[in-house]
Amino acid sequence: MLSSGMGLACWNTKPHAGAVGPALGDVGTFTAQDGFNKIFNLWDDEESIRKTARSTSPGNYYRSPPMRTKKTIHGRSKRGDIVKSLGIRGNVIYRSDFSDIKDFEILCTSQRGAALLLTSAADQDDLDDCQRLRKHILGHPELIYRHANAIRCIGEEESLYIITGSVKSDSCALAAFGEPAAPDEPAVILANSTRPGQRISSWAWTNQGTANTQLSECSGLDGEKDQTLFLRGFKLDFSSSFRSNLEHSAGPASGGGRDDGKSGDGDGERNGSRDEDTSKGGPGAGTGSNTGHGGSSFGGGVGALNSSSSRYRGKAVQLQSFPDSESRRRSCHPCDIINECLLKATGSSFALSHDDDWLPFLKDQSIWESTARSPLPVGGSSSVCVIQGVACFKPSAPKYLSGALHLSDESSKHPSPKKGPGKRLGVEQKKILDEAFARTAFPSPEERHALAKVLDMSVTSVYDWFKGKRRLASSNACAPAP
Repeated sequence: MLSSGMGLACWNTKPHAGAVGPALGDVGTFTAQDGFNKIFNLWDDEESIRKTARSTSPGNYYRSPPMRTKKTIHGRSKRGDIVKSLGIRGNVIYRSDFSDIKDFEILCTSQRGAALLLTSAADQDDLDDCQRLRKHILGHPELIYRHANAIRCIGEEESLYIITGSVKSDSCALAAFGEPAAPDEPAVILANSTRPGQRISSWAWTNQGTANTQLSECSGLDGEKDQTLFLRGFKLDFSSSFRSNLEHSAGPASGGGRDDGKSGDGDGERNGSRDEDTSKGGPGAGTGSNTGHGGSSFGGGVGALNSSSSRYRGKAVQLQSFPDSESRRRSCHPCDIINECLLKATGSSFALSHDDDWLPFLKDQSIWESTARSPLPVGGSSSVCVIQGVACFKPSAPKYLSGALHLSDESSKHPSPKKGPGKRLGVEQKKILDEAFARTAFPSPEERHALAKVLDMSVTSVYDWFKGKRRLASSNACAPAP
């Protein structure tokens, strides 16, 4: 389901905390089996976080992120839609008078697969400004860990998931397959069992075959959707040495995540050296440098220091094909694999990524089939920087990763082109757009937004570019042969 392009798929859709499940700004943990488990909320629990900050460092004042506002897409998915992974065939059978859905039919033709059956419409909620929240997290990684760990002990390999978006419905059904269907095996069927006069629809699995199925009925909450189908958010991870050092000390929670010069993860050989950011300030400090991103970056002379950061020339990091990662071999969240690479690449104590970092290049890709090529589309390298002790992607770095993830000198980056139609495209921008067009001439709205974000263009400009490219391709196809 990661290939759907809608976010991190949830097998356990039922709410675990609150009436309607995960909310924007919730901080918690995620597992494929249990779903999202909330620990606290960055906005709702501001006062208790402030107490944690004061208890670890007298006089340390904490302020919550700027006011949260959300944008909602009503009807993100319609009743009767089937969201399926590659190798899944799905049909919707209607009654003879087309008054309602009669059955859903699902058949698996690949080694593994899953399907989400929408028995009610789904809405999508997103935080209106993720970049402000990103800056806030970069300014308080250690405090966020300390507060979460004070409420519930964080496991040795657990990371924190900070919700910035979700897709929810009133009801749904899920089917997962661990093997392909036999040639004569009938389809898995979800039947509409609603009786005449029944106000709320009901459903039943009438043939499950070898599928592992789940059915979430409507809870009847008035106007509230409580079944979480997909999540989007930031994933904040921590090195093993940071966890160990914090466990054996009672030092103050730093705003920028410094850990007194200790090395990074310590789980083996490191590529690159640990950043020792000396920039000062509160949340978001160091983000106003002349490079446009601030904090620390990689690529300068080895060990060369300036007044605000340290720079190192990093080695290339091989990003393995998901899900074959060393310590998270069975992880179902690509952000965990990305963060593991960031920690190992930089030796930092913290790593931060977002679901938008992997969604574009896993869309319509199989993570199971053994193929010669990586599931990541070939494109420009994506640069890594360390901001206030947190390893992350540069905000404007292309997320269409090649086989290697490169650590580059942020100060040598050419200025980003201005947004808006009619602006001249750079060589790298044109290359990424051409590669995207080779994959599809009609990108989805999510793909257009992702391209606009990584290319620093407006969504309208991306739309116009694809429109012009299709027109040019059509005219070339119709031109007479010489």
